[in-house]
Amino acid sequence: MKIIFISVLALIFNSGILLADESSAKVSTQLSGSRGGTTYSGISFLLNWELIPFDGRKVKSWVGGDSLDPSQFVFKYIELTLESTKVPLPKHLYHDIYDPSQIGPFIMDDGKFLYLVINGGDGAGSIEAWLQIIDGKIRKRRIRSFGPDGEYIFRN
Repeated sequence: MKIIFISVLALIFNSGILLADESSAKVSTQLSGSRGGTTYSGISFLLNWELIPFDGRKVKSWVGGDSLDPSQFVFKYIELTLESTKVPLPKHLYHDIYDPSQIGPFIMDDGKFLYLVINGGDGAGSIEAWLQIIDGKIRKRRIRSFGPDGEYIFRN
């Protein structure tokens, strides 16, 4: 089994949002990882996940993807702990994401809200699922994808 460790001091996107300070991922026929640290607003978090090879699951509609090929990987689980309190993450919030990114989900903090962000899909069908966290619970899921002119569009 090959193990790859990734150390991330700070991930900063064009919005200037600080993300995790450490992460690791184990690569094999299963992909699992853990990411923890402190958000921009000083909230401690721990994020664990596992991807498994596509298991034939049926969903009403896949989120992301621009081909008819089946998803290579799907989430087995995602677990999030904020300030030592586990955040409930119902499977329907991530069960339908086509080919989730193998680097795993991450936390974004804009100073007002926390978001669990999951990248998925491939090519022109790439998406980001944004799960808004308020008072330790997921309140909303929005999907960010590319519009016909290459602009980002959000949909619920």
